Amino acid sequence: MKEHQHVKTTPGENVAPEVVEQPIRPEPGSNMQMDDINIPLLAVSVAFFAVCLLILVIGLQAWFYHYDNAERAAKMVPEGDPSTPLGQMLENAHAEMYGKPVENPRFPKEHVMRIPIDNAMEMVAERYKTEQAR
Repeated sequence: MKEHQHVKTTPGENVAPEVVEQPIRPEPGSNMQMDDINIPLLAVSVAFFAVCLLILVIGLQAWFYHYDNAERAAKMVPEGDPSTPLGQMLENAHAEMYGKPVENPRFPKEHVMRIPIDNAMEMVAERYKTEQAR
């Protein structure tokens, strides 16, 4: 393998470059050299940013699902709501059974009245009481 020599230069210097035998200088009081990669610091940094990324992804996912559920709840209408066709039918049936007495549109000439079911039951009970009392 061919050995390369490294040349040390300073910008703006008009002198011939100095040939340096060893381009990596040992740092005083340490067992590593200045140009070495600090593997433990790099590993801690990568782990830190991976955990931050994981927390960010999970947080965004939780926020999205919460927002999605809130949006669905805001747009959904309960089944018996009067603004739906089923709700209108239920409201009409409830008005027929428990509302005020009104004229029945099926029998306009006979003046047959629609009365609430509770009133009809009370009337039938009164009729049976009077018949039993006789």
